[in-house]
Amino acid sequence: AYFDPGKRTSLLETVEKGLNKDIVHMDSLKKALNEDTLISLVGTVTPSKPKIRRVFAGPKGLGKTYVATTYAKHLGVPFVRINLGDYAGKLPAALLQQITSALRKNAFTVFLFDEVEKAPIYIQEALLGLADTDHIVVQETIDGQIGGAKSFVRVQTSNSSMFFATNAGNQKILNNKDLAPEDLAKAMVADGFSEFLLDRTAEIHVFRPPETKEEFKAVVVAQLNEKLAEQEARKEIKINVKNREEFLESLVTKYFTPTASYRAVIAEIDRVVALAVAGELKSGNPVQKCTLSLVSVSQPFSSGRSGRIGF
Repeated sequence: AYFDPGKRTSLLETVEKGLNKDIVHMDSLKKALNEDTLISLVGTVTPSKPKIRRVFAGPKGLGKTYVATTYAKHLGVPFVRINLGDYAGKLPAALLQQITSALRKNAFTVFLFDEVEKAPIYIQEALLGLADTDHIVVQETIDGQIGGAKSFVRVQTSNSSMFFATNAGNQKILNNKDLAPEDLAKAMVADGFSEFLLDRTAEIHVFRPPETKEEFKAVVVAQLNEKLAEQEARKEIKINVKNREEFLESLVTKYFTPTASYRAVIAEIDRVVALAVAGELKSGNPVQKCTLSLVSVSQPFSSGRSGRIGF
C-alpha cells in the first residue's frame, strides 16, 4: 500500500484520522507529521535524507514514544525503538548494525532513538551520516565467520523516518512556558545532546505536563477508548462500559497533578480493562458483546521504573 500511487489519498487520510483520534492536543506536531507524510508519499521531499528527522523533548511519560509508535501504526510500517543510553561503552558499529538489520527488513521503518542525551557523543554523532545522507555503510564478514573476510555494504536510509526523544532541557521546559527554540537548543546541548545531531533535525517538538484537569482527562479518555478498541479487535466482541464517566473521574482525581505524566494512569487503564474483559470471557462460552463495570485500583500505579507500561 505504501508504494502504490493509487492509494496515496487513502493512506494520507488514514494517517491524518489516526493521529487526530489517538493523539490529544499537540496540533502543531500532528500538522507537521501529516505534511511530512504528504511530501514523502508524493516524492517532493529531499531524496538524499531520511523522510522525517524530528526531536521530541520533554519529561518522561508524556507521550514521546507513543506518538512515534502511533505514527508508524497508521502509516502501516514497522516501528523500532533504540535506547541510545544502552550504547555507552560500545562501538558505533553495533548501533549501525542494529539500524541496518531493521532497514533490510523494511526500508520504510520508523525509528525512535530514545534517551539521546545519555549516549556518549561519539555514539550520537555516529548518527550524523544517517540523518544527513541517503545511506549508511557498514562493515560485515562475507562468510559470517569471526575473523573472516570483510566487505563494506551500503544500506539505503532515505525512505526511513527518524525521531529523537530526549529529556535534555527538561528544566527549561518545566520552568518556561514561552521558551524560545534557540534557548531550548542551548539547554539541550548543555544537558548532553549533540549540537551537530540537533542541527540535522527538522524541528524540536516540546512535550509538557498537562496544565489542567480537563487537559489531563482528554488524554485519559483517548487512552480508554484505545484500550477498549484493542480488546474489541483482539477478542472480536462489542464492549460497553456502564460506569465510564465515574471511572474516568476516579482516574483524574487519583493521578492528576500539574507535573503529572500519563504513564501510570495508562498502566492502570490497561490493567483494569484487561481484567474486566477476562472476567467476562473466563467461562469460555462464545460472547459477542459485554457490559463492563470498571473499578479503579485502590493504590495508584507507579509512574517510575516499576510502572508496567511505557508511554
